[in-house]
Amino acid sequence: MRVIISGMPAVGKSVLAKSIADWYDLKNISAGEILKQIARDNGYNINDTNWWETKSGFAFCNERIGNPNFDMLLDKRLHKIIEEDNVVSTARAMPWLFQSGSTKIWLDATQETRAKRMCERDKIQLKDAMDLIKRRDANDKLTLFRLYGIKLGADFSPFDLVVDTEELSIEKVKVIVAKFLRKKMADFSQFC
Repeated sequence: MRVIISGMPAVGKSVLAKSIADWYDLKNISAGEILKQIARDNGYNINDTNWWETKSGFAFCNERIGNPNFDMLLDKRLHKIIEEDNVVSTARAMPWLFQSGSTKIWLDATQETRAKRMCERDKIQLKDAMDLIKRRDANDKLTLFRLYGIKLGADFSPFDLVVDTEELSIEKVKVIVAKFLRKKMADFSQFC
């Protein structure tokens, strides 16, 4: 089983990926963690769990915009890991780039809702969270469009399931996704 979860920052990708990994005993791979390792390898000091929201994190994001090699290396590493099977991964570009035998899920919510979630998660002010969400969204959209022509947050064509999490708790999102995965597995087993 391969599951790829995508969505904008602070939408709930990591929490959902951990749950799916636990349910199905899958390896849980975070694109963000791989990208942090790439940043470390390029001299960035990452000593904060919320590093992406720091000056250093934004400096790396800005460097990524000008240097596609970071994201191409990330995508190459992710592609190789996802090919192994028995994996759940959070990744922005992989739903468009990985074509064979995976279930692709998009989680969606407005910037305002994601900023509120970031406030709770990271214990920061709403205005700061909103500024961070806007910057990260803009960086991610620009990077993926320049590299691959992907219209992040607008093109849902590669996804098997799109979940609007706007009014849903993470527990309700988990229920929706669990039902979907069980049905998909049952449908698949009919043909084996």
